[in-house]
Amino acid sequence: MWIGGEFACRFDRLADILPMMKPASQGTRSPDPDRRGLMAIVGLLAVVLAVGTLVAVKSLVAPPSAADAAAAKMRDGARAIEAGLEAAATYQREKKFAEAAAIMDKLSQQSPTDRAVRIAYAQALIGLERHADAYQQYQAAIALSDDPKVKIGTEEAKIAGVRRDPALAQLHFEAGTCANVAGGAGMIDRAEEHYWMAQVLDPGEARYPLFLAMMHIKKGDDAAAAASLIRSVKIKPDLAEAWGTMAELELRKNQNSLAGQHIETARKLQPGVTRWALVQARVLNRQGDPQKAATILEALPPAQRMDKATLSLMAESYGLMQSPTQAASMYETAAKAMPADPEIACAAAQWWERAGDRAKAMEYARTATMLGSEEGRDLLATMEKKGAR
Repeated sequence: MWIGGEFACRFDRLADILPMMKPASQGTRSPDPDRRGLMAIVGLLAVVLAVGTLVAVKSLVAPPSAADAAAAKMRDGARAIEAGLEAAATYQREKKFAEAAAIMDKLSQQSPTDRAVRIAYAQALIGLERHADAYQQYQAAIALSDDPKVKIGTEEAKIAGVRRDPALAQLHFEAGTCANVAGGAGMIDRAEEHYWMAQVLDPGEARYPLFLAMMHIKKGDDAAAAASLIRSVKIKPDLAEAWGTMAELELRKNQNSLAGQHIETARKLQPGVTRWALVQARVLNRQGDPQKAATILEALPPAQRMDKATLSLMAESYGLMQSPTQAASMYETAAKAMPADPEIACAAAQWWERAGDRAKAMEYARTATMLGSEEGRDLLATMEKKGAR
């Protein structure tokens, strides 16, 4: 194509100048030496053009070698994958997960051994909340890059001296999280294995033992969870989630002093997190300081104080302070804010009864009963029997 194009340009320029080179006089028929020379040049150029065109055509018609064909196919495939990944990423940013998943489904069939395709497909499926299907794509991606010496869930990885691989560790972390969210038979075990692998492949990342500890807790293995949490805070001493979770574990074992130390650290690191405020209030109630616990809970934003777990813990603090009227008034406020909640109405009835206000207690017991609370119905029946005696 270059040869033909180059000659075409030259020929066009020659055609432009030919009219300018005609003899000034047309009266004589005798041969003009200059004109004969010019025509010879034109003829030579025509021959060269014809030969060049034949060479160009032959180069186009001749079949490429097998190596050239393979290289071209690989380039085309790489371009298709790149274009597909870019299009899917655009759809992901626009929250069009179905479109992104459709593109990646097609690409995964065409290029099943491309890890980037598998990962992008998994992320699109997560957007569709198809976590079990996404986990399958993560498994495929890991299978394409995993170290064959590493066996998930064994100590062999440490013995074999596995090379640090943060990218693969992150892939295991994402796979573990996906398995955890997907749920179902054996998925907690799968999540635990992936988090374990992540910490082996990247021992300097504190998130991996932290999430591994969460899986241990789900499986009821508090000792293993504590070990993982200690590993996590050794890597990152300012990781509030690890300190707070350790406090919760110690609270389960009635190790209130140690729980108090851990939760104070978590609160200093994350003072605005409601979860740690609740843990600290529970610890303080256990340590016999309900006044301080109530003060912490009363300082929470109004919306958080209306949470049922917070209401229950505040009522516990007021009860320990011998102030049932405060607890009853708190639940009365909550009942007005949530008039259709039978649990809140029932709790208000119980605390008004403890506070000695039978009329209000029966009022809220009737409300709880109308809202379908069996506990409220039983409470109402009990109070009516007491009133009849």
